[in-house]
Amino acid sequence: MTPSDNSAPPSSPGLFSRIDRACFAVLKFLAGLSFLLMIFSVFISVALREVGLMPYPWVEEVSRYLVVWSVFLSAAVLARRNEHISIDVFYAHVSRPVRKLINIASALLGVVLIGYFAYMGWGFSYTAYRFNDMSLSGYIPVWLAYAAIPVGLGLTALAYLLWGVDILGNRTNEPDSATDIINIQQGIQK
Repeated sequence: MTPSDNSAPPSSPGLFSRIDRACFAVLKFLAGLSFLLMIFSVFISVALREVGLMPYPWVEEVSRYLVVWSVFLSAAVLARRNEHISIDVFYAHVSRPVRKLINIASALLGVVLIGYFAYMGWGFSYTAYRFNDMSLSGYIPVWLAYAAIPVGLGLTALAYLLWGVDILGNRTNEPDSATDIINIQQGIQK
């Protein structure tokens, strides 16, 4: 995978680009919001315990569910910005056309595998919904947590698809050499 310079996703011209950026900006906001809400719910739970009050039993479950949502939503943001963990020892030393082929294969593999996992997650979520499974506290439906899997992974598969379209349309910021790749990873600007 190509290293990223921590910028927004490569833009394609026009309306599609604006929609793409707006959707993934909202997604990034929702991932951050779910993480902040998780921190707040844990803080409230600990504070109530410290003053001798028993926290509501569902507060800790909500925080766990929010962690799950923030992880899966963040996965889509990272995939769109091409910032997932990658091993690029080999990648950094091949020619630009070979890197493009590797990127196309990575995008295709990402769409297929992540799309399949999203489909499987949908099955788990739907089953929990159909049987009205509840959390251990009995207050929260389990499908709310399970739904993070198909939603987050579905958006991640979409991000890989968009990345593949960007690669095929030559709209990626592909470094020219191994030195450029290393400089980008270390945050060194030309």
